[in-house]
Amino acid sequence: MTRNIWLISLGIMLIAQVCVVACEKHVTAAQNVEKHIKALKQGDKSARGEAADALGEIGSTAKAAVPALIEALEDHYASVRLRAIYALGKIGPDAKEAVLPLTNVLKLDDAVLRESACLALGDIGPEARAAIPVLTSALNDRSRSLVLAAHYALARNTSDPNRHIAALTKALEDGDEDIRILSAWCLEKIGDQAKSAVPALVVLLNDKNENIRKSTLRALKKITGKDFGPNQNEWHQWWEANRNE
Repeated sequence: MTRNIWLISLGIMLIAQVCVVACEKHVTAAQNVEKHIKALKQGDKSARGEAADALGEIGSTAKAAVPALIEALEDHYASVRLRAIYALGKIGPDAKEAVLPLTNVLKLDDAVLRESACLALGDIGPEARAAIPVLTSALNDRSRSLVLAAHYALARNTSDPNRHIAALTKALEDGDEDIRILSAWCLEKIGDQAKSAVPALVVLLNDKNENIRKSTLRALKKITGKDFGPNQNEWHQWWEANRNE
């Protein structure tokens, strides 16, 4: 009887220790977010940019930083604004409060900021549906990379993403290496909904650009949940056996 009581007591102690460690980690994470928020608001240019980067790496746990990141979209320096956009995208659906401010970025002249805002809106996902009209207008932009970013965002925010996935798949054949990499990255982020892109991605496993090959393989893994490495034959066999599923 005494032994059973001892074992129960030991179990309670161990559970308590686990809870304490978990609470400490939570407090530490919250403290880190607060620290980066402070740097984002009060630091110099370098510190503000680094704070935005850090919040982006923390991801959805940094939800409390969304208001400060939205403020950073008005920063005097474009580099800080760009990193704030990136962070909001990394926070994802929890950054839904930033949809309107990010949509406003699409109306600026800076192509890099606009492209990044499109990608962030795509990362936020269905919570960014209010941006659909502006994203649709971006499909007519002269910048091909911006158009692809808009297709990505729309694929993540509409009930019928097939048109946009088809556009991204077609771009895998583009002569511009940067366009091919961006297309593969977007398809990777879309995930299993982009299954129709598998044959085109398999072709790119032989691309002369190593970065494109790596990006393509990551996309194939994410879309299919399989890993046949760079072996095109195995990917072709998988596609033939699973294309109708």
